[in-house]
Amino acid sequence: MTIMPYSDAQAEPWECQPGEPTKAFAAFCAYRDLPPDVRSISSAWEAASGQKAHRTRTGPRAPRQWHAWSAKHAWVARAAAWDREQDRVARARMAKASIEAKQRRLTEAQWLHVTGVNKLRELAAAGETIPAAVALRMVEVGQNAERLEAGDATQRAEVSGPDGAPLVVTVAQLGAMVRHAKPGADGQPE
Repeated sequence: MTIMPYSDAQAEPWECQPGEPTKAFAAFCAYRDLPPDVRSISSAWEAASGQKAHRTRTGPRAPRQWHAWSAKHAWVARAAAWDREQDRVARARMAKASIEAKQRRLTEAQWLHVTGVNKLRELAAAGETIPAAVALRMVEVGQNAERLEAGDATQRAEVSGPDGAPLVVTVAQLGAMVRHAKPGADGQPE
């Protein structure tokens, strides 16, 4: 097995760059790790040093060395790349959590459906009864939850014209219907 030496050329923008001194990278990390809406060289220096930045006519100013490092090592662009990476990671985490939650709900819906059906079978085998409406509702809720989590339709609606023929509506007719529709409680046409 051949071990490849580490190459700084492989560094992501938010990592230590080739030729970047350790102190400069530590300063960049203080800058990078600030929330974007308050990120500034002076704020980073204050956070890293625990001291207040030198005051000038235009506001607080970090030591010149920090400004030089920022310019030389492209802190603004690198921090922007960091922000994009953090956004990508957060979106991936949310997508994963959403998929896991959907799978959990599907499993629970399947359990509800199967448990309802099995309970009905047990009651029937024992000669016991429960109201038909209750039994039907148990199965219906389980099936609908299962369909919903699987991405299937939970309701079916059919629209047809006179005598079951296809419904044909012109754009002008549709516009007239919308203009004359009474608004519902939510402000939308009923």
